[in-house]
Amino acid sequence: MACDFCRQTIFASTNTWGYHRPVYSSVPGTVEHQDIGDCSVCSVLQNRLATARKAAVSSDEKPIFCWFLSKPARIRGSSSDYFTLVFRPVDDDASLPPVTLHLFRQTTLGAPPHLPTRTDAPQSWNQARTWMRECQATHTRCGAPSDSFSLTPTIPSVFPTRLIDVQSPLLPSDRLLLVRSDAPSFVKAPYLTLSHCWGGSLDPVKTLERNLERRMDPEKGLSLDELPANFAHAIEVARRLDVRYIWIDAVCIVQDGPDFGLEGPKMHSVYRNSACTIAAVDAPDSSTGFLSDRPPGESPFRLVQGEGEWTLENHWWVCLDGDMWKRDVLGRVLYTRGWVFQERMLSPRILHYSAKQVFWDCAEKTACESLPAGLPLPLDASAEVDRQWREHLRIRDKQLSATEREDGGTIQLSFQRFWRDAVRNYTRCNLTNIEDRLVAIWGIAKVMREELHEYGEGLWELHLCEELAWRVVHSPERVAVKRMDLGPTWSWAWTIASIEPVNRFQFNENTRHAKNHTGERLGLDLEPFSRGCLMGESHPVLKTWRIAIRGALVPAYMVETAEPGSWSISLPGMPGTPGTEASAFPDVLPEGKQQECLLIALAVTPEWRDDSRLVVGLILDRNSSLPGEYRRLGIFRLSFPGGEAHAQFGTGHQEENIWLV
Repeated sequence: MACDFCRQTIFASTNTWGYHRPVYSSVPGTVEHQDIGDCSVCSVLQNRLATARKAAVSSDEKPIFCWFLSKPARIRGSSSDYFTLVFRPVDDDASLPPVTLHLFRQTTLGAPPHLPTRTDAPQSWNQARTWMRECQATHTRCGAPSDSFSLTPTIPSVFPTRLIDVQSPLLPSDRLLLVRSDAPSFVKAPYLTLSHCWGGSLDPVKTLERNLERRMDPEKGLSLDELPANFAHAIEVARRLDVRYIWIDAVCIVQDGPDFGLEGPKMHSVYRNSACTIAAVDAPDSSTGFLSDRPPGESPFRLVQGEGEWTLENHWWVCLDGDMWKRDVLGRVLYTRGWVFQERMLSPRILHYSAKQVFWDCAEKTACESLPAGLPLPLDASAEVDRQWREHLRIRDKQLSATEREDGGTIQLSFQRFWRDAVRNYTRCNLTNIEDRLVAIWGIAKVMREELHEYGEGLWELHLCEELAWRVVHSPERVAVKRMDLGPTWSWAWTIASIEPVNRFQFNENTRHAKNHTGERLGLDLEPFSRGCLMGESHPVLKTWRIAIRGALVPAYMVETAEPGSWSISLPGMPGTPGTEASAFPDVLPEGKQQECLLIALAVTPEWRDDSRLVVGLILDRNSSLPGEYRRLGIFRLSFPGGEAHAQFGTGHQEENIWLV
């Protein structure tokens, strides 16, 4: 429903923009505002203000948001019967992002399904089974045969060393058996995996050398009563989906002795070959569980009625939050953990169990219980890259011929773009130990080496010039820390912060890129045995931390601007005419108002826009220990308007060979 204010201002209006109310507090007994909590629009804005910890009442009684209603252009294969309603804060407040709602004709989406009160109700089990069977039988992007309808599940070609048998005929239903996949008695069948937050103490349930034999004994096994709620619920899901095996790290890997060193590097293969991963997205620890009561009144469907003959006309519309996928799935506690990133990206299918509802995710469909046929296009866009990535993994795992790839694969994935997104999203996750940062993303990197080739310390040699131009995203909540004692300063992996990779330097064919000491493209100093090992499991090893670069070292200063946390470059002789850009992006914010530094260009374009010349490069500091070596402090962007600037950045400065360490 819509409150009177929204109905008159938006849904019965002939306007396509306007100002929204200054108050979003539901005050009992106040006639003017008592319906805010029930309004399909105001309730969302009220929640966003609460999430951003902003006052729900404007102190000066001015509107908090300005709204814009638009009808997106028709996209091939999609319905155009929807509008986008965007609310932007009137004040320029970066901490309060815009709120996007999408309005779909009810006749397009149909009536909203009635969700049961629990996520383990029969209706929810039926929906999960339907998604699974539909995917196995009809989703060609997920590996289903294109010429026949089959419900026969695919047997993986590679199994984990150990699995939990949840349907063992040797034990009663309240007991489980830990089995080896290389045992003669092992029955090959699909298996599930669990993605969860460890949290709390898992000591009682861990498999150790002293209890391993008992758990693999057909007469003893492992009792369900020993398992924390997350594990017990995952067993229940496996049985409801009629899947015989499940892999849970704490149980299937022996947590003491040498076993973890052998099994840990194989975890990427475990998730890639599973039939489906169960993700406990809202459980902060192992004892919370994920099969539970739903919060009351949490349906994402909100109905509003357009009025009159203008804009929304006299139709019923379903109002959906454009951030539903990010907010209810990727924004939950599980996906803030760095180790979980590769589990999500490598799993062919995922059942995300959130507190509100169950979500489905595979190479062909992203859906939820409220929208079981799939998320409509504008809500689905954020999951599209992940789906393309899963399709690529399937095609590569099957080692299809070129003809089969062309006929059966619809993938159009830029691996550079995917890696940029992966680094961006991964570095926003939390890791207890910075030493794990490269290890926890290695599962993703190792399956990309066939396309991007040589890799080291989180960067790809094929596009090293662009890869070096990453920048730190500074925020009050996460202060950047650089560990130059643990790894090379040019690698983002040794800066504890959120990282924003640069886009490709695709300015024009005359763009000049940095070269090494012999005039060739930049390269990594990898050990010989780490080169060309496209299919190997070993993490590439650097011979040294040094990258050879030839260029002009230009003395400059990083100077703090009037905006806190924003820095610029002060360069002698730099034009001061309008249009000049001189931005600095330090890895760690300097302590003072300015810092002396050196600049070296990574890319120079003779023509950018408005007849400007753009330079992107590294901010450096001399390494006091060895001459000729320089440490990275950040990156810079300089643009010069007019003919006085040219592609030869640093004219008057002699080029020299340096080492970036």
